[in-house]
Amino acid sequence: MHSWPSASKDGKPIRIYLGKHNNEMLRRYLIGEGTIPSTMSIFFVVCTDAFSQGSFYLPSLGHKKDFTWHYGFAACGYFFNLVVAKQLSVGNTAICFLKSPEQWIWVRDCEARAVEGFLAMMAKQPPDLRLR
Repeated sequence: MHSWPSASKDGKPIRIYLGKHNNEMLRRYLIGEGTIPSTMSIFFVVCTDAFSQGSFYLPSLGHKKDFTWHYGFAACGYFFNLVVAKQLSVGNTAICFLKSPEQWIWVRDCEARAVEGFLAMMAKQPPDLRLR
């Protein structure tokens, strides 16, 4: 499990823990020793707007609902979304970059979503650290 520094009010580092089994399965996939776990899907978006292309933010939990967790991070015009679930929906699998036959790569203007994400992160910072 990797930790990233945080600028949130509590100052706790950002850690993404997917569970012992999922962490190990993902680690093995990333080093070429296994397949993507059946409990995960990945969406990949190429952002066409200048704001997103000049932005970067650390991996974070976007939301969770009904035993499904959505994690995301953006880097210089690329957005990655990892979905982890006890049971992936057909929709999640059908448009997964690695599991779908089409191996979807989405292309879109991501500025509104990127601004929304940055505002949410800024709201978590102590007031004295926020940009004005």
